[in-house]
Amino acid sequence: MSRYNSADGERRSRFERARRVRDMLRSQVLADDFGGDFPPEDQLTREYQVSRNTVREALTMLVSEGVLRRRRGVGTTLVSSPLTRVYDRGRGFADSISGGRQRISYRTISLQLVPSVPMLRRRFGSAEREFVFWERLTILDGEPNATWSSYLPGQLAAPLLTHPRRENLGLDEAFAELPGVRPDRTRRVVQARLADARAAVLLGVEPDSAVLHIERSIYAHDGSLIELGYGSCRGARYAVAYETYSRSGAADESTTTGDPYPPIESEGDQFGVT
Repeated sequence: MSRYNSADGERRSRFERARRVRDMLRSQVLADDFGGDFPPEDQLTREYQVSRNTVREALTMLVSEGVLRRRRGVGTTLVSSPLTRVYDRGRGFADSISGGRQRISYRTISLQLVPSVPMLRRRFGSAEREFVFWERLTILDGEPNATWSSYLPGQLAAPLLTHPRRENLGLDEAFAELPGVRPDRTRRVVQARLADARAAVLLGVEPDSAVLHIERSIYAHDGSLIELGYGSCRGARYAVAYETYSRSGAADESTTTGDPYPPIESEGDQFGVT
């Protein structure tokens, strides 16, 4: 026969209240309800009608998630302003967020020719002997935001190796300057991962922090693959938003193409080209 411990029951109850407060606070952060200034604990206590200990527990959860930062003498602050993105198939990442060109910069970590391997030849459907490997860091509002490693066909992307701005260049800018390149469709596979040691150092997070791992395939207007990329994004700085609609009796719009993945949400651009 189990014995009920009232102290344990109260701790569980407070934990559940803290979780509910955490979820609502996180939602407010994503909606930019605070305008960059996080409210003090006593205000949150009144608004959510919970104890100060419950509020502190909720804030501790958000600190561990990387949403908030606590510093002695400063208090609790937002780690960064929410990223507001206007999704547009025709614009890159920097051009599709508010003030993007002023807020975003890039740092090239590695840019070199690498030998082709069977996996790349299969994915790109070509007999390329070499590919351009391009690893870079995306910096948003002065803080590391994402790392990207891209494979691009050697003949197509060779001009990047001698580009005058290769140390601070985004992929959307590069595509705009490469002759004959017309990005048309992007497919992304997003998974939750723990940051490995290298990603943690580059992103300025603790090892095993949550990151979003993205495998990205960018296709040209003629259907050919022009970039295979792998990204690690700071989990606390990204949110994926989408809407679904009921379409009674809609015909199956799937198509068959020569690439390994059929088109999915071709008009969508959840993360952009970085």
